[in-house]
Amino acid sequence: MKEAKEPNLINYSTLSELFSRELSPDIRPVDKTAILNCPCDGTVVYVGTVEGEQPMLAQVKGKAYSIEEFLGPLPPEKRVLARTVGGKNRLYQCVIYLCPGDYHRFHSPTDWNVKARRHFTGKLLSVRPSFIQKLPGVFTLNERVVYLGEWLYGFMSLTAVGAAGVGSVVAAGSLDPSLSTNPRSLEPQRALEPGLHFDEVFIPVAVERMTSGAPFGYFKMGSTIVLVFEGPESGFEWTVKPGDKVKFGQALMRKEKE
Repeated sequence: MKEAKEPNLINYSTLSELFSRELSPDIRPVDKTAILNCPCDGTVVYVGTVEGEQPMLAQVKGKAYSIEEFLGPLPPEKRVLARTVGGKNRLYQCVIYLCPGDYHRFHSPTDWNVKARRHFTGKLLSVRPSFIQKLPGVFTLNERVVYLGEWLYGFMSLTAVGAAGVGSVVAAGSLDPSLSTNPRSLEPQRALEPGLHFDEVFIPVAVERMTSGAPFGYFKMGSTIVLVFEGPESGFEWTVKPGDKVKFGQALMRKEKE
C-alpha cells in the first residue's frame, strides 16, 4: 500500500476498489533505455519466440496453443505470420501472471498504435502457473480482450486474459469505452464456443496512439497479460526470465549492446 495513490485502507469501499487501486504519480518511472517495458506487476511465466510454419504460442514450457485461436483467425495476424516466416523478422511472446496481491492495473509496454480490439467470450478457468501446467490451451478457452496494432518493428498485441472469478477487464480513459466483459447476454456463446466467439471494435485514430507506460486498463482481480509482437530476428535480448517477479515500468527487452 505504500505505493498506492490512496494508502489508507479505510477509504476503499469494496475489495474491487482495493484490488484495482492506482499508484502514486511517478512512483514507477518507466525505463527509457528499454525498447519494451513490463506492462504490469506479476510473475514471468514464459518469454521466448514463436516458432514453426504454423506458429504456436507457449503457455508454459512444454505446453502450447494456436496463435490464431488465441488472437483470432482474421487479418492482421495472417499477414504478419506470412511476413515473419523465412523473413528477417520474427514473433516474440511474453506471459506474465498477476496474483491477487499484485497491482492490478496494466500499462502500455511501448509506444504503439492500437488499431483494433477483440473481446472473446469464454470460460473463467484458473490461470495460476500450477494449473496451466495441467491444461494446455487454457488461454484459448478463457474470456480475454485482445488489442492489436503496430509499433516501431511491426505487429504488436496485448491480451488481458480472464481467470477464475475474474471476468472483468476495464479499459483506461477514452481508448475503449464500449468494452463490457463477462456479460450475461453472451452466456449461450460462452457455453457453446468457449474462447472462440468474439466481437471486434476498431479504435478511433484520435485515441489509438499509446505511449510507453500510459494507463491501459485493469483487472478487478488477478489474471494474466500476454504480449505477442514482431521484431528483428536478432539484436534483441530479454532482461527477464521465467519465474522472475517483475514490476510495471521495468525493462522487459533491450537492444543488444554492439
